[in-house]
Amino acid sequence: MTDREMTLDPVDVKLFYKFQSFIPAFWARFPAESIDFEGKRILEVGSGHGDLSIDMALKGAREVVGIDIKCPKIAFAESYLSQNYKQLKDIVTFKCCDVSELPLDPFNMIVSKNTFEHISDPRSCLDEMKKRLRPGGKVLIGFSPLYNSPFGDHGRTKTFIPWGHVIFPEDWIMRRLNKKVPERNLNRISDLELNTYSFRNWQELFYSSGYQVFSLQANRGHHILMPVFSLMRKIPVLEEYFTVNLFVVLEKA
Repeated sequence: MTDREMTLDPVDVKLFYKFQSFIPAFWARFPAESIDFEGKRILEVGSGHGDLSIDMALKGAREVVGIDIKCPKIAFAESYLSQNYKQLKDIVTFKCCDVSELPLDPFNMIVSKNTFEHISDPRSCLDEMKKRLRPGGKVLIGFSPLYNSPFGDHGRTKTFIPWGHVIFPEDWIMRRLNKKVPERNLNRISDLELNTYSFRNWQELFYSSGYQVFSLQANRGHHILMPVFSLMRKIPVLEEYFTVNLFVVLEKA
């Protein structure tokens, strides 16, 4: 099917514009000196509908490669790019693959938005990213909500109350979900595409990754409750449960 023949799903188009509207807030949560795309070759891991990859190209990137393991999203991104951003057709490429499947052609920067909480083996992913990053290149990772935060299950456990996925036993949650949709045959939270990493897990991962941690900031944003959450997380026993998001900049030596 050609791009001319392909009709874009209105739901996907709506999601594209929704995600696109969040982009300025996403960049604002990183140190300003890290947001420089001019002339760079950039990889986006977990590119989804393609909004962020297109934005980086519009901001002056020399080349952007967006990858995702969800092939329908990549198909949408390719078609949307072809139909609406023809001027970027030689700059942006989308591929349905895992980062480990990419050639070892080095990038100046690697970016990932709201993806790392879904990756089953984040350490392996970071290692594969490092192999494809130039010395001195930076990795920008931002994601939310963290698993132990009020709605860190992304609504997938259907517990419907803050911290419900943490309060109720995993086997109870799985039994309840399987009763509703038996054919899913769920056994663990990881079957819901959530790695359940805690804030401390993420800290340990990033600081032992072999990258230099240029910046690691939590609870970035302007939500009305963020100042309260930032205050509560200063209490050691509550830190895990009131850390909502993470924005990290790593640098390859």
